[in-house]
Amino acid sequence: MRPDCSVRARPEGSTPSRVPMQELEVWLHFDAKYRVDNLLAQLTSAPDADELSEESTTSGGAKRDDLLKMHAYRDAISRTAGAYVLYPGSEIKDIRRHPGFNEVLPGLGAFPLRPSSDGLPSSSRTLDRFFSDVLTHVASQVTRDERHRFWTATVHRPGEPVLESSLTTDFLDEPPADTDVLLGFVRSPEHRRWIERMRQYNIRAGERAGAVEIGGRELGAKLLLLYERSSGLHVAGAAKLVRWRPATAADLLATGYPNPRGDMYFVGDLEFVEHLPVWADSIDLEVLTAEVRDGAPLVVTWWDVVRAASAVEPPAAGRP
Repeated sequence: MRPDCSVRARPEGSTPSRVPMQELEVWLHFDAKYRVDNLLAQLTSAPDADELSEESTTSGGAKRDDLLKMHAYRDAISRTAGAYVLYPGSEIKDIRRHPGFNEVLPGLGAFPLRPSSDGLPSSSRTLDRFFSDVLTHVASQVTRDERHRFWTATVHRPGEPVLESSLTTDFLDEPPADTDVLLGFVRSPEHRRWIERMRQYNIRAGERAGAVEIGGRELGAKLLLLYERSSGLHVAGAAKLVRWRPATAADLLATGYPNPRGDMYFVGDLEFVEHLPVWADSIDLEVLTAEVRDGAPLVVTWWDVVRAASAVEPPAAGRP
């Protein structure tokens, strides 16, 4: 599969540092469809004779089969953002933009490019304008297309671990690898009752060991996975983290918090998850918390949680 002409456009500078610059480059492919049969008719036909139809073979129109081949180029050749037919017409035909982007790229279609008697193309202004629009598009940092290419490169970058698992849950707003989870230790039955009654969870602030700083990843986590120690570590519940606010020990005491040990805290409001997945008891919390002190806040992703679940997955309903 080899197009007649391919053009590469690559942004220079001002690109996200997490992916190589070449991962953000785009390729445009062009196939010339100039048939020798009835060539004189193609070069001299009137503009209104151009048609885009399955029956068109020599009238100067781009055939449906040609456009289907452009689909094949775009799907099969890495980093392809557009594939286009060049045909000896005089009017632009069927330039399609990807419905999910509504931008100049990705796209496919057909451009007229008819040679004139002096050897110069007589219908290239549309193509010239298209190339100008492409350069502006690739240079922009705010297009949906660049965002799509960035995340595609991030997900498929070399060395990323691969995990296949049937362990699912229905309370995630984003994919597991993009969902940060705060592992929250419950240090006593009284602490657990306070969490459930107040629908809040507190983490240390200030200068103490294990304290969280403003802007820390812990304060950006979207989920809280509560765990406690009782004949080993096990999951005690889960909740969505709504918002955080600072609080003093006196503030906590006023709500009935049992024996605060420091002066400053962050307190998060919770929306509890009613039903944990059936495999929650299989999560190996010893593995997840191996590198932190007992009770210190820790952020992982839900992908890490799934990976730490037991290798022996519970059978699906109706399956032995």
